[in-house]
Amino acid sequence: MRPIVFDATHIVARIGIPSPTGIDRVDHSYAREFSSNGDMTVGVCCLMNATRLHSPTAVAGFARQLADRWRERGTPEQDPAFQTFRSFATGKPVVPDISATMPTASAPGSLLGRLQRYRTLASNMLRSDSGLSVPKGALFLNVTQNPTLVPYAGRFLNTRKDLKAVFLVHDLIPIDYPEFFAEDRKGAFTTVLDVMFAHASGFVVTTAAVRDRLAEEQRRRNVRPAPIHVAPLPLPEGYDLPVMPDQELLDAGYMVVVGTIEPRKNHWLLLNLWRDMVAAGENPPKLVIVGALGWENDMVRAMLDRTPEFEGRVLHVSGLGNAGLRSVIANAKALLMPSFVEGYGLPIIEAAALGTPIIASSGTVFSDVSQGLAQLIHPLDGPGWRRAILAMQAEPSFKRANEACQPLDGFIPPTERAYFDSIRAFLASLH
Repeated sequence: MRPIVFDATHIVARIGIPSPTGIDRVDHSYAREFSSNGDMTVGVCCLMNATRLHSPTAVAGFARQLADRWRERGTPEQDPAFQTFRSFATGKPVVPDISATMPTASAPGSLLGRLQRYRTLASNMLRSDSGLSVPKGALFLNVTQNPTLVPYAGRFLNTRKDLKAVFLVHDLIPIDYPEFFAEDRKGAFTTVLDVMFAHASGFVVTTAAVRDRLAEEQRRRNVRPAPIHVAPLPLPEGYDLPVMPDQELLDAGYMVVVGTIEPRKNHWLLLNLWRDMVAAGENPPKLVIVGALGWENDMVRAMLDRTPEFEGRVLHVSGLGNAGLRSVIANAKALLMPSFVEGYGLPIIEAAALGTPIIASSGTVFSDVSQGLAQLIHPLDGPGWRRAILAMQAEPSFKRANEACQPLDGFIPPTERAYFDSIRAFLASLH
């Protein structure tokens, strides 16, 4: 296999975020994998006015910094966001762990310590490691699909025509469904595709549906076709660790939806259902909405803030650490995914691996991603969702606090090892 030049721009740019998106998790897994096994020759930060080169050791350090940032909240008991959720779910007040949530100034997790680490990291980012070069004929690997950063990678590739570029394409949703995004997003993503099609020697995608759509776009634009490899994303780091259910949370019987609050995630459907079910006296389960605020979400935010029926029944929480998020999903009565469209859906496999039942949208990739184990309902079928939610609420829990969570019956959790073996085989096939 050719030596790998890894585009590390995105993991560096995201170093300060408190909790990761799905794309952040994917980018981090690639950086960790290829920097630790000798495949990566050099990491590249493609900035607006310059390109910085970093050793694999430095890229591995960036990945550790990012993972440490996500883990800073420690166990669920040490995570303030998780404690807010727990108080909501159980109706009990938070009892903060002072030693965990209020570190001293000298502690590694303190604000001062974090600022010092980020200042050092920023300084390292903005200078190249000495003695590095980009090998002739190497593979340039970009896995971010970020509309701001991919054009910088294109500028770099314009100076190195000898490199073979491989891009991971998560989806083409911004050009197929521009109504779900900010007004300028379709144009920005079109530019991303222009860069990819101009330089790609190969593509990696997450599902057969994305492969077919990408191949169609290549034909529509009459560009030189590049091979497309389908590799379903694996479970994120840490999901292979055992999770012991919490009996109090199991007894709470809440349901959870995970994802950035943006129009295509269809939170609006669930909020209207919950309001109607409360008004009808149907006593629905508590609803936990996990995710950062995205774009075009004024109506959802207004409903969350101003609907009296949601008091004590609906909670929006963001900033959960990895362990806290696993616990929220593992103890839920069900994971709800009413999205209009998705390229993959990591929460689906996370829930399936933890044995949490799934109600998700039909007409999406969710049937394939869940390995046929999700209950699928059209994202506009409000009565269907209502019936499914109330029926699921009535089902007895099959989890016990003294038994580690097991995957849904028949679900085979996709592993990182199998995933990256598949990726390496594809990269080696590019001559």
